[in-house]
Amino acid sequence: MTSAKPAIGLLGALLLAGCLHGGEEEPAARAEAPPSGQVTVADDGGEGGQVYVAGDRLYGWGPQAEKLGGAINTNLIGTLSPAAVASGRWPYLLVYNSWRARRPVLRLRGLETGRDRVVEEGALSVAWREGGRLAYFKALRPDLRVPKTYVGHVVVRRALQAPAVRWTSKPGRYVVAAWAGRRLLAYRLGPTWPDLLALDGRRRERVLAKAGALVAVSPDGRRAFVSTYGSSPPVVRVLDVESGEELARRTITRLRWLTESGSWSGDAVAATANAGLAVFRVGARSIALEQVLGFTASGVSLGPFEPRLDATGRRIVAWAELEPRPRQAIAQAVLVECDRVALRCFRGAVASATAPPRPVYNPSRP
Repeated sequence: MTSAKPAIGLLGALLLAGCLHGGEEEPAARAEAPPSGQVTVADDGGEGGQVYVAGDRLYGWGPQAEKLGGAINTNLIGTLSPAAVASGRWPYLLVYNSWRARRPVLRLRGLETGRDRVVEEGALSVAWREGGRLAYFKALRPDLRVPKTYVGHVVVRRALQAPAVRWTSKPGRYVVAAWAGRRLLAYRLGPTWPDLLALDGRRRERVLAKAGALVAVSPDGRRAFVSTYGSSPPVVRVLDVESGEELARRTITRLRWLTESGSWSGDAVAATANAGLAVFRVGARSIALEQVLGFTASGVSLGPFEPRLDATGRRIVAWAELEPRPRQAIAQAVLVECDRVALRCFRGAVASATAPPRPVYNPSRP
């Protein structure tokens, strides 16, 4: 898993894995439901070739780690939004969250050229739609003094070189999550749980899910799988993004909580849960919990987070924080690659938990 592949050979694997998707994924293969249970975790033996960022390095794109123009910094967004998002077509580009002086910045890197520059200062979180539309949060004042008063707007560029246009009507604390077709999904932060908004255009926002955690957008961009923050056992729903209609709802009594930033491949949805990873089957009007992968005896203390299903719906890549060792000053985090049918995972890419290995992926659909 720790080996890297050349960029040209890796691109096809990335497209299949949904990291750099260039359109709708092929449906996941139908098979008997795999069993739930505790996974075994080995130190290596995975397929490798994962593209991820950690600290000030980009891994897996070329034969060696590449130094970025700035260190990854996601302190203000956590896992509500990817640390880094890549375009799915030539010229291959990476937009990532970083920091300069007292202000968050979004940086752009050419994956083939290695050129690295600041896209916007006082900006954080990014969603990149197929066709080039770029959305992100831009603060009214770039310098960060008090996070709770760091307010601004969600802005959209039709292309990288186009001017940024405000899409929110009032300044606030927002985190951009993903495009769902022509509509943009973003969190509005407040004193309690964030609300999930759907933005239909300039100054046309509405609440799609109050206290809503966006787990994933369907491959066609029409539906959103959401969990309700603070609900235990968790309540999960599938919503029609255009109308806001609730298409399916289920209370998952086997779990205590479920959180954001999973993935959707075919009719399978993977999400981070208290027990480890949960996989659902989604129908036109139904949700079924298919499998729970436990990590109790794996050395994992938190996570795995941001699980990415591949196109077959069998493999999952995620990252997790490890249990601290005796006298260990700083916790470590690791990338894990799991075969959910075999209940077997592989560890690799260990890094400091203060700068964990975050997969490069694009949750926007299509």
